[in-house]
Amino acid sequence: MNRHVFFIIVLVLPVLFFSGIPASAEYETIDLATVGYLQIQTPVEGARVYLDQVFMGFIQNGSIVIPIDVMATPRYSNFIIEYSGYHTYVGPLPALIPGKTVSVSAELNKTGYEGMGIISFECGVPGAGLYLNGEKKGETPDSGNLFIQTVPSGLYQFTVKRAGNLSITQQQYVSSNAVTVYRVKLEPALSGDLVINSTPEGSGIFINNRYLGVSPLTIPDVPVGNQTIRITREGYQEWTNEIIVVGGETDQVDAVLVSLPPTVVTICPEETTPAISSNPLENTAALYGICTILIVLVILCGLLGVWVFRKQKE
Repeated sequence: MNRHVFFIIVLVLPVLFFSGIPASAEYETIDLATVGYLQIQTPVEGARVYLDQVFMGFIQNGSIVIPIDVMATPRYSNFIIEYSGYHTYVGPLPALIPGKTVSVSAELNKTGYEGMGIISFECGVPGAGLYLNGEKKGETPDSGNLFIQTVPSGLYQFTVKRAGNLSITQQQYVSSNAVTVYRVKLEPALSGDLVINSTPEGSGIFINNRYLGVSPLTIPDVPVGNQTIRITREGYQEWTNEIIVVGGETDQVDAVLVSLPPTVVTICPEETTPAISSNPLENTAALYGICTILIVLVILCGLLGVWVFRKQKE
């Protein structure tokens, strides 16, 4: 019986295995070199994200990153964000770059998106922050491209900030129901600013052994790179530190000086000598008194001697 079962298993397994794989089956492979990444940011946690009605996931920690094969066909054309209580947002899918991340920022609202525009911010480098009227709207990813959706149309003050580069501030109008392209070229900053505070205040500040003033002190246009800061004050230990100045940035230094221990001074008692008056009259009177006492003593001794002699005669 067992032998028959064994032969049945041996005969059936190959049939089951090969019957599940068509002879002409072809496997599609994805070349990672053609994959770009779409980062969608929105402050609504749990919002659902779609690409042309294909569900991609939920917003978590303010964003979602979706890998997309740039060479695949048909291509996606729109992304969709929806959440209960908000108007569904539909926006055009930006051009992706293989191996890079393109960031899209959108804010869902409850009143609709009439009169809204889109900003396409391009600077070519990552880490550049875009500010509209002083409010930060996003930061460029590694592709250097940032798309900001749902921007109310109107005139804005655009400011671009990035560590190591000069800041740029310009006025730009955002059109309604259109894409406003804002493209800038950032120039390297050759200096930064230093704000130096110390406890106690009023301490002397030196940079590279050059005296610049007393704390608190703001020093503009300090060359980028390593700078040695030295802070001194009488009665305190010298404070020294080396910092790296980043171009276009303001660095703050807070130093706490440590007081020196008190110095112990040993005072030896001075030897005292009898005071001798320098007045000649006072010296003469003193000698006269001493002589008078000596004469009286001599007379007394003489009288005593006479008295003793008489007693012996008797």
